[in-house]
Amino acid sequence: MNGGGPAEFRVALYPKSCVRFPLMIATGLRVRVQAKAPGRLTQQTMRVSLNGHAYERQPLPVEWSEREALFPEAWAVPGRNLLCLEFDARVASRSRRRSLAAQVRRIEIGSQSRVTPTPVWGFYGAGR
Repeated sequence: MNGGGPAEFRVALYPKSCVRFPLMIATGLRVRVQAKAPGRLTQQTMRVSLNGHAYERQPLPVEWSEREALFPEAWAVPGRNLLCLEFDARVASRSRRRSLAAQVRRIEIGSQSRVTPTPVWGFYGAGR
């Protein structure tokens, strides 16, 4: 917990937590996720999926680690895209209303190809 500043991480819920993001064009994507399993879990795996297409499962330790997934252009779509983190294990939250799967510090989504402007809405490449 960080009582005096911004949150250090967000909680990912079991069995999956998702985020939507827009693309101007379909492009191959490199996704990096910095996350860790809750300390009460002895084993956790995480799979990253894009628009229903899943990348391979990877172990997620209780220490902060970075996982990377490369998605081909065919899996992305112009407009709204859905990126999900899927988990195999869970622990009960303190309120016991939800099951927790991971703590996520950062998700980075980047294009694998040089595109100007970048395919993420509202951002421009280095040439601008």
